[in-house]
Amino acid sequence: MTLIISFTADKFPFLLGDLLLTTEGKANHPLHIPSIGEVPLSFKPFGLCRKVSHFSNVAMVWAGYYDLAKPIIKKIYQETLDHGPITLERLDNIFSNLKPHLIKALKDKKVCILGFIVDPLSNDNIGFGVNYQNLSSSLIGNVKFAGTGEGVFKKYFDHQSSFELAQNVSAEENDFGIAICKALTLAGILLQLEIGTHKTLENFFGGGYEIIGLKDNQFILCDDIIFAFWFAQIDDEGVTLNPIMKFFKQSYDHNDILIIRTLEMKSPDQKNPMFLTIREDEIHYIAPIYREPTPQEKSTLAKPDLAASLLCSYVLVKSKKGIEILSKFDWSKNRQIPLRFVDDGNMMEMQVQAKYIEDILNIIQVHQ
Repeated sequence: MTLIISFTADKFPFLLGDLLLTTEGKANHPLHIPSIGEVPLSFKPFGLCRKVSHFSNVAMVWAGYYDLAKPIIKKIYQETLDHGPITLERLDNIFSNLKPHLIKALKDKKVCILGFIVDPLSNDNIGFGVNYQNLSSSLIGNVKFAGTGEGVFKKYFDHQSSFELAQNVSAEENDFGIAICKALTLAGILLQLEIGTHKTLENFFGGGYEIIGLKDNQFILCDDIIFAFWFAQIDDEGVTLNPIMKFFKQSYDHNDILIIRTLEMKSPDQKNPMFLTIREDEIHYIAPIYREPTPQEKSTLAKPDLAASLLCSYVLVKSKKGIEILSKFDWSKNRQIPLRFVDDGNMMEMQVQAKYIEDILNIIQVHQ
């Protein structure tokens, strides 16, 4: 099913949604997802779909049954296409005048929705939702959430989770940039849990995550990002930091098509682990629920490069204290992040700044 979350970070509203679709019946076809590659059929994979939708002055995330959520989200989307920005009252009317089986689906909690609307009359941003729970998290404060991931989310976020913000957040990013980092910390913890334990997939959610925020009454997708995943171990001999084995490049095309390029080292070169000679390189094009791209549109979707404006590094640290997930964020307006890739067609080289490695080690040592 899914996990959807609505929260506020440093006074900025955010929505988070996963990407995985599952089936109640038997899964018959293999599915590759950004986080782990091929999903075991026991997790009942069905496909990938954006749970985050935004159009005009509305942004929302959905959980539950795809076939029931689709006409609801599509109805709101069509309303904004036909009439432009809608008021909260008009949104209430749309929900009230849905077809009977969709109203029943909402009543039976088969569809959950969380969202924000920027009221065109008052210019206020207003949160809304149906069929959700509340949680007070010391990481991101008061949270609304729903989906099959409710239990996992409660377990890991109903207490303080360790994280570290980079010191080199550029001045122009300011408060909103720091708020994005806090939101991405949440996504990174979920991704590390998925890669390392499959706990999310066992509860039928995950696959990847996307985040949308609201700044100056404009919805902004977290775009042009590279996620990098590290593993570190602390023992009596000190800190051992393993080479990076997995990366995601996350971006958007045609406004609402999510593109995730995944790069995974299967076997690092022993002489130079920065040369990715044995790797898997996949691209996922993920459409929103409210429309299906045309064949012509699909043919023009870009292959994402491996540069980015933001590098999100997540370190799973195993020690005598247990497991912690630490985060570091590096912004670059000119897309010169400290971890870059050079591909000559035959071999891909990973270029890593020495200071970046030092910063990662410092973050780990601080939390020993």
